[in-house]
Amino acid sequence: MTQPNDMLQPTTGRLDLHAAAGDALVVFFARGWVLWAASLIVVLLGVPSMGILFGPLFGGLFLMAAAALDGKRPRVRDVFGGFRHFVRFFAVAAIWSIALILGTMAYEIGAVLSNALTLLLFPAIVDECGPALAWKRNWRAFVAHPVVFLFVWLLECGLIVLINLTARSTWIFPVLLFAIVLPPLALFKIGLYRLLYPSNGAPA
Repeated sequence: MTQPNDMLQPTTGRLDLHAAAGDALVVFFARGWVLWAASLIVVLLGVPSMGILFGPLFGGLFLMAAAALDGKRPRVRDVFGGFRHFVRFFAVAAIWSIALILGTMAYEIGAVLSNALTLLLFPAIVDECGPALAWKRNWRAFVAHPVVFLFVWLLECGLIVLINLTARSTWIFPVLLFAIVLPPLALFKIGLYRLLYPSNGAPA
C-alpha cells in the first residue's frame, strides 16, 4: 500500500551525488542553449518585477529542467509554464525570500541555514506538492542529509561571490552570469530531489 504524499520520508541511504551531477551535465550540454535562453528571461523579467514574477518564472525553469532530465525537448516558451501554478510558485518564492532575509539578519550562520532549509522547495513544487508539503519534505531531507545540503549551499555561495565580483564593473556581466549558472543548478537540484524521494517517480 502506497503511503500518502505527506507521509513519504526521504531516503536515508548514501546519495550518489556524482550521478546526479553527471546527469545534470549531460542534459545541460544537450539542452543548454534552450535552458540558457529561458534563464535569461527569468532574470530579465523576474528582477524588474520586484520578484513578483520570479517565483512562477523560476518554477517554469525547474519544470523545463525536469522535462529535460526525462529525455523531453523543452522549448524556450515553456519557461512560462510555471504560471499554471502561479500561487504555488509565488508562495514558495515568498517563503524562500523571507527565510533568506531573516537568515541574513541573523548574520552568516543564519544565512547558511536559511538557504540550506529552502534548497528543495522549487523541485518539490515541480513534483506537484503544495507549499506546506514542499516545506515539510525539504525540512525532512535537510534533517536526513545536512552535510549534503550545506555542500550544495557552499557551491551556490561560491557562484554568488563570483557574481558579486563581476557586479563591480557593469550590470550586464552579473545578469549574464546569473542566467548561465541557473540551469545547471536547477538540473542538479531536480536530480538531488529525485535521489531523496525516488518513490515519487518523475516530476510532472
